[in-house]
Amino acid sequence: MNVKHLLAEVGLDSKEAAVYLKLLTFGACPVKKISDSVNLNRIRTISVLKNLQQLGLVISFKRNKKDLYQAEDPKKLFDVISQKERGLSSTRRQVAELMPEMRSIYAQTNTKTLTRHFEGKKGSALVLKDIIQTVSGLSDKTYRSYSSSLIRRALGKELTTYVKNRIAHKVKVKIISSFTTGDVLPLAERRLNGSKKDPAVHIMIYGNKMAVFSINPHDNQPQATVIEDVGLVESQRMIFDLFWEKLAEK
Repeated sequence: MNVKHLLAEVGLDSKEAAVYLKLLTFGACPVKKISDSVNLNRIRTISVLKNLQQLGLVISFKRNKKDLYQAEDPKKLFDVISQKERGLSSTRRQVAELMPEMRSIYAQTNTKTLTRHFEGKKGSALVLKDIIQTVSGLSDKTYRSYSSSLIRRALGKELTTYVKNRIAHKVKVKIISSFTTGDVLPLAERRLNGSKKDPAVHIMIYGNKMAVFSINPHDNQPQATVIEDVGLVESQRMIFDLFWEKLAEK
């Protein structure tokens, strides 16, 4: 990473970074020398210098009745970063406070079906992460799943990591499948559907979303489609629960 890119990460725009770097090189100097070196007019240069002064990266003083500007020790960049972090922390708290209101508005206006597609193990892992984040924020921390051993094998380590995180977040799952893993996992309940066929898809019903995992026929890698629709997903949840109760009667 070069110095200009680093300064951009700290929060300086291209002109501020250019002026600051020139001051590091020049030492104390007047506005004219700075403006000439960075190709800015005097008014724009003064404006940039004021911004840098507010950040604590530049100081100004008089010498022989001339206004001079000088860069502060580069260690001051740590102060800028700390100030930025404090601002983000405050913003995070404000967003958290307003989140219930914003989600309420979102729920009222977001009536269309949203469909998102995720490719490969990394994309599938993002969906698994969304399941935990969504369900852990609900009053009923339980989701439903039609399980496929084919998809479980394809997900591999991503699914293993997901199960550990699910348990850590106290997220429960009801599973309907044609097989048993032989393992008794915490916060999981499984009922067998009596079928000898393993489905080609793995479905997870959570919140107002439904994730459908399958295998991409072109590269044999897992893929996932997330459908977000309150009415559709609620219908699927009701069908699952009816099937779940029927299996309990056997």
